[in-house]
Amino acid sequence: MNAYFMIVLLAVVLFFVVWGLGWLLERMSHLILQTTRNPGSRAWYLLVGPGVALHESSHALGCIFTRTPIVEFKPINVSVQGDQVVLGYVRYQNPPSHFKRAIINLAPVGVSLILLTTFALAATYLAPEYTGIGGEALNLLFGLISLKTDPNLLANPALPVIQ
Repeated sequence: MNAYFMIVLLAVVLFFVVWGLGWLLERMSHLILQTTRNPGSRAWYLLVGPGVALHESSHALGCIFTRTPIVEFKPINVSVQGDQVVLGYVRYQNPPSHFKRAIINLAPVGVSLILLTTFALAATYLAPEYTGIGGEALNLLFGLISLKTDPNLLANPALPVIQ
């Protein structure tokens, strides 16, 4: 067999592999969407419930952080109202400060970033064969912090080259 035939054969095989994987992913996504379409089912609670509870708990933490009184807290409350599904909610007294409202509304983003960072660092240090990854990341972070605080290092134009 010559190289041209091998390339054509490989392209045909890869086409059908990619097509088959796409079909499989489409079937899986339809199955998951049908499973989560019925709010309140056991599969729904397993797939969607933890994310909803974390999201609403983050809003509640934002209220606690800003000392805003919480009126009602339902981390998982499945109810259908018209064409909308209410998954959970936190009712709180509306604070007069726009800054406090922003903290409460953006709390899920901050909590998610903190959890992801903590999870990544913990996984790095708990896996014994990959301990260098987290150590190198922390060394880089501390190096950047020390670079900003040391005027001699900031004045050196060859710093990235010599390290």
